[in-house]
Amino acid sequence: MAKKCTAILLVLMLALMATGCSTSNQGYYEQAQLYLGSGDFIAAGMIFSQLGEYRDAADYALYCAGLQALRDGELDLARADFELLLPFKSSDRYLTYIEALTLEEEGELEEALRLWEELGSFEDSLDHAELLREDIPADEIAHARALMKAGRYEQAKAILEDLDGYGESADLLDDCNAAILRAAYDRAEALYARGEFSEALTAFEALGSNLDAAQRALDCRSAMYDELEAAYPHATMSNAAALMDGYAEMEDYGDSESRLTDLQARFGVNLALTADASLMPWVIFGQYPMQETGAPAPLTWRLIALDGSTATLLCDSVIDALPATTMPSLMLTAAEQEAVVSLSLPLLSDLTALDSDDLRCAATPYALAQGVRAHSDGSAWWWLGNPVDAGRNAIVWYTGGVLDTGVAAAEPCVGVRPMLRVDLDAVMLTEGEGTVEEPYR
Repeated sequence: MAKKCTAILLVLMLALMATGCSTSNQGYYEQAQLYLGSGDFIAAGMIFSQLGEYRDAADYALYCAGLQALRDGELDLARADFELLLPFKSSDRYLTYIEALTLEEEGELEEALRLWEELGSFEDSLDHAELLREDIPADEIAHARALMKAGRYEQAKAILEDLDGYGESADLLDDCNAAILRAAYDRAEALYARGEFSEALTAFEALGSNLDAAQRALDCRSAMYDELEAAYPHATMSNAAALMDGYAEMEDYGDSESRLTDLQARFGVNLALTADASLMPWVIFGQYPMQETGAPAPLTWRLIALDGSTATLLCDSVIDALPATTMPSLMLTAAEQEAVVSLSLPLLSDLTALDSDDLRCAATPYALAQGVRAHSDGSAWWWLGNPVDAGRNAIVWYTGGVLDTGVAAAEPCVGVRPMLRVDLDAVMLTEGEGTVEEPYR
């Protein structure tokens, strides 16, 4: 009945407008605004249309058309009207409203909820948001439960955290966290059972004060320390670095600090030498007559190979004139004698890391006094351990080149540049930087 009355009144009003009744355009404009405010978009739209170019009546006419299309569920038509009107009145918010409705229809509930919440109290957005909040958790909680049943607690946790404590999500989240903690604890226990104490320590410490993780972390440290103490009396080059790292990790636990200090003193320089092996560092080892008078002096060697704890050292000088069949007697301490694996002439295969400049070698004043054949610049001929036909041995010329046709092994004027293999586990170097100026010693 109300709609019929509205239609009759509207017809009369339009007729009056057409006959030029004295009622002003402003009056009709205000009447249209009243219809718009009361939600009668059809009546308001018709009056605004009749007003033509009066003020913003044309925009209002299209605005009423968009509102009526929205009311009728014709979302595409409403969207088109409001897009033409932007930024007139609340066109932008109605477009967001239409987008939220569309997302709901398409099942994109979370994105639709975001838009409803963005719209706040606009139209019935609050009601839409509340209904979606009720719908969304039901689906999400069911999904989270399924994930938990499958043991996929981390994924379930992420879903439940997004629900901000809605409904039973808070209790389920507590269950998830408890299961995740228990699983992490069990993994840490498994590491401990396999003797992987360092990894177990990290895992228990990550659990903080949960369960008895703090106590189990202390148990790990105790087990790690016991392992270190068992290995400490048998420290060698092969395990010294690991022991030092282990005691450093133990910090002030037990005798860790003093053990670390001792290992650094015993193995620190040796480990530095092995770390520098590719740079072929210089080392002081033993003595031999060096001056023309025969006075002994420390010998300098170059590390040319490393095999485990065995270092291959090549003397940096030609130290004597001897047949190829005779090795010089080095002056060694008891500890150095214990460390020597072999003393020999170097083979060509031992010298592959050296170039001709490295092979070119000066003779000591003592060697020159013994009759070593040398060039005017002091560079000497020296023996290689490689035999050739008829009792001859290859030699290195003063130029650094190799004479592979050889010289008679009994020839006394060819120099000896010895090669030494040393067990680093048996001798402890304590100082130096590995350079020719500051060799390890």
